[in-house]
Amino acid sequence: MKADKIYTSQTIRIYARIRDINGVLTNPQSIQFELQKPNETEYTTYTGVTIPTIKNESTGIYYIDLDVETQGRYKYTWFTYGNVTSSWKSFFEAEDARYP
Repeated sequence: MKADKIYTSQTIRIYARIRDINGVLTNPQSIQFELQKPNETEYTTYTGVTIPTIKNESTGIYYIDLDVETQGRYKYTWFTYGNVTSSWKSFFEAEDARYP
């Protein structure tokens, strides 16, 4: 299935599903999200108290809503700590919402 296009001037939701070693959804003691916007060299770190806030939808399912401001590649990493320690990376490409 082909992914929907992501455009500037919209908000997207990025999910994390945390499972223990047995594959059961579980809440970690701590969760963190890092984002690198296009053409930036440093990551912005988000925890449960920063804006945008990481939300817990249900056991083991977390998400963050991000405003897409500029076109280009956004790189992100989820980190979990405590009873479940893990990390994983991904990215998405945003296109300009305006016609050239």
